[in-house]
Amino acid sequence: MHRVSKQHFILRFGLYLCVLLYAFPASSQQDQGPRAALIWHDFNDQNYQVMISEFDQQIWSSPQIVAQSDKPITTPALAILEDQTLLAVWSQQAFGAVRLMSANRPENSDTWSTAQVLRSDGAWNMNPNLIKDGSGDLWLFWSSSADGDTDIYVMKKSVGGAWGNVQRVHANNDVPDSKPQARLNETGNIQLEWFHLNEQARRYETVQLEIEASSSEKAEVQELQTKQEITQIKLPNFLPQNTSGVLLFKDNVFYQSKRID
Repeated sequence: MHRVSKQHFILRFGLYLCVLLYAFPASSQQDQGPRAALIWHDFNDQNYQVMISEFDQQIWSSPQIVAQSDKPITTPALAILEDQTLLAVWSQQAFGAVRLMSANRPENSDTWSTAQVLRSDGAWNMNPNLIKDGSGDLWLFWSSSADGDTDIYVMKKSVGGAWGNVQRVHANNDVPDSKPQARLNETGNIQLEWFHLNEQARRYETVQLEIEASSSEKAEVQELQTKQEITQIKLPNFLPQNTSGVLLFKDNVFYQSKRID
């Protein structure tokens, strides 16, 4: 009878195990289904609140309070930083004006930081929209009345750094511009659109603008593909009616978020 040595058996078993691992690789996040997060504003008869829920394995988590105040809160937005920290930005009334506020929650933590004032230019700061470029830098777009009528403004936060200078996105005008929404296109540039009041037609129209990103900001994007089917994600039943917020697609490179108001 042919006898197999112990060493030969271990070698054969190891090769067999390697073949199994190759043939049946570990499940990726994509195999487990889409991941998302939902941020919105609510009122609980006492305080205005920013709420969040996360979608994983086809299940929405129980709502968590991000921040609360006795002053009105609206139009929250959400992004994931390079270290997987969640960053929330929202509009909150204070002293006769509306300011942009922010808070963050580190990865694997259940605790949000104390809310901080992010921008307080002019009387109105509304409709924040967050998007990451190919290098991981974070762009914040919002509508502000810093120069009178509301215009669309932007500032950028570099990876590991602080927020940069504020700039107006478009030429100054005398009509309202509001509700910016950004995505990345396949060249790695930022495709921005917003509502602009057409005074002659007396209606709001959608304006689009492509913001040219530097080569370092878009180099990584050109090789990436959209990683999830966003149509698979349905809003939870516990979401209040007539609320505003953002649905964040955690694994989608180009179309990162969608307003729900």
